[in-house]
Amino acid sequence: MSSPITLFEQAKWDRLSALSQAANLAVAKSAMIFGILPFVTVDDFTFEESYSTEEGYSTFRALNEELTAGTEDSRNMNFSAAILGDQIKIDRQIQKVKGAGAFAKKMNEKIFGLSATYNESFIKGDQLANPKSFNGLQTIVERYLPASQQLNGSTSGGDPLSLALLDAAIDEVRAQGVVLLMSKAMARKFTQAGRNSAVAGYVTYTTDSFGRRITRYNDIPIVTIGGRFNRDDILPFTEAAPVGGQLQTSSIYIAKMGAEGVYGAQTGPMEAHDYGNIPGSVFREGDIEWVAGLGLGHPLSVARVRGITDAAIVQ
Repeated sequence: MSSPITLFEQAKWDRLSALSQAANLAVAKSAMIFGILPFVTVDDFTFEESYSTEEGYSTFRALNEELTAGTEDSRNMNFSAAILGDQIKIDRQIQKVKGAGAFAKKMNEKIFGLSATYNESFIKGDQLANPKSFNGLQTIVERYLPASQQLNGSTSGGDPLSLALLDAAIDEVRAQGVVLLMSKAMARKFTQAGRNSAVAGYVTYTTDSFGRRITRYNDIPIVTIGGRFNRDDILPFTEAAPVGGQLQTSSIYIAKMGAEGVYGAQTGPMEAHDYGNIPGSVFREGDIEWVAGLGLGHPLSVARVRGITDAAIVQ
């Protein structure tokens, strides 16, 4: 694997065409997650991460005694990358009337569609439901990580977010420099909690490199996961409650970003092409394509709090 790089950094690569550079930059700006998620280059559609369970045992030895081999503690996790892409087609008469900018506008629409698809799959991707996709954080936590990495409320139908439960989930992610991933509706509850004297000291605000306000809980940045056209539909309050199964709860993910934590995977940079006016056709055509997915450097780099109802935060 290559060294991790953000899409902002990748957009500066001079070996990419100007169109591909613009595509990478447009995706990087499209959602908060791309500002913090590094990508590594993998050499296949499937890839593997080895990690230590930290449960191995070594032994003591006496003087003049040979060492005895301890127990193995190595495990593997498997991940995959999927092909995301779209075609761009515009009638030559539209371009004639509206100018060259019409094709660029159409391509930008496709670029934002691609970024939204990745953004949604980053959380909800499930290869059992769609074999062409890749597994997102929800699927990985539910099916492949230790039970310790998923903390649930105990009340039928779900519970308000408990800061005590959130703190416990943060402790399950062993690395420093974590972020909180949640819906915009959930992030607003932290803003509301900041007006409550009981929790005001835990909620602060800063700005990112684009001047956007960043809410922080205990100095941990909150990153919102939004859907298409600014809809809050990736982590809405429609998940099944852990107890009772009512479709009225949401989740928060605590994640360490980086090659040793949560990272994006790609077989190469996102590429955009303009093939011009196609002979024998009335269309000018192009496309955009990106082979990308999601990986974890270690199973303890992410945790999930689930079963959160649409109610005010409690201690």
